[in-house]
Amino acid sequence: MKSNKTWKHDELAEDLAVAKGGIPFLNVCLGSAWLKKRGEKTPRADLLMCRPSYKRFIISIFEIKVTRSDFLSDIRSAKWREYLNHCDRFYFATLKDIVSVEDIPSEAGLVLRGEKGWYTKKPSPMTGTVIDTNTLKSIIFAKQRRSAREKRLDDIQDMRDYWRRYDFNGRLKAARVLGNKVGSLHEAAMKIGGIDEAIDVLKTQSKIRFKRGF
Repeated sequence: MKSNKTWKHDELAEDLAVAKGGIPFLNVCLGSAWLKKRGEKTPRADLLMCRPSYKRFIISIFEIKVTRSDFLSDIRSAKWREYLNHCDRFYFATLKDIVSVEDIPSEAGLVLRGEKGWYTKKPSPMTGTVIDTNTLKSIIFAKQRRSAREKRLDDIQDMRDYWRRYDFNGRLKAARVLGNKVGSLHEAAMKIGGIDEAIDVLKTQSKIRFKRGF
């Protein structure tokens, strides 16, 4: 049975990043645009994941596809091959029923989003690539300028980790994940000690602001 949910590209990428864990990078540049020759483009990965391990450090790149036509266009142009020089494993990531294992090139893997979450339909072989230093530098630099999307993912992972749940009490984090209004409610609840009391306080504050013309 197909899901009724309509996924957008960035939404699907974020969903996969949360499911995979590790260290995610969204829409990350693979190398320096300044070092490229005129007319050459620096590839960008929809999702790059690092496995935090000294013994088995793995960089995986996931190319997100939400339509079959987009996938077939990528296959025909061989655009996906330019990612192989920047990772240890490469995957296409899409929704169930959009592509089949037979559509996937031998050098790539396939992960699918089904009703109950993500699963690997075809494992990716190791590329055997010695990853360029500039690619690794770009990942380090990206860590220093993490986007709002990536910060939101960090917050979601904090909420998912059992040992961090009780540390998740900042308004900024709650606002990024749940929205500004719920973030304010979350902050008030943490200070007061109960959700009902927090709602009463926020209602009172709203009435005061309304009377003052804010």
